[in-house]
Amino acid sequence: MKRVNKPSVAFIGLLLIFVLVICVNSFSYRPKERLVPLLVGIATLIISLVVVLDEIHPIRLLSKLKIDLMGIAGGPALGKREERKTTIQLLHIIAWMMGFLTFIFLVGFYISIALFTFTFLKIQGEIGWLKAALITAIVWCSIFAIFDLTMELHMFQGVLFGEILPSM
Repeated sequence: MKRVNKPSVAFIGLLLIFVLVICVNSFSYRPKERLVPLLVGIATLIISLVVVLDEIHPIRLLSKLKIDLMGIAGGPALGKREERKTTIQLLHIIAWMMGFLTFIFLVGFYISIALFTFTFLKIQGEIGWLKAALITAIVWCSIFAIFDLTMELHMFQGVLFGEILPSM
């Protein structure tokens, strides 16, 4: 029997409350402005509920799939070697995220999404060129269709292309 990870359940519970508040508040926005908070919020609520339910009462399907987020989930007692490996993996994930944010700042969202998706799939996903290119094209086209065509939002183009940072 799996032991309940109380800090994890508490954190996800707080996340659920936070996202629920965002979803409820998004109804006060204009219809075009509420779409993204609602989509992200509802998806986050569903995923968080599945994680909490799996933590409290293990879901057989998830245990059969052997889901492990980026291979960093550790047990209750990690040895020094496993703890060091987990720390290195966490730093690796942070480096990917910081690289992505840096690219967004420099060349904007659209180019960064394509470069990051393709590079991540090739290096971390270790998949073939054709499959990586196809997935990258699908992701890029989806993002472009949702934000540019459907919502008519101006996405940040990057400082290298003359975009000025918004004032805070």
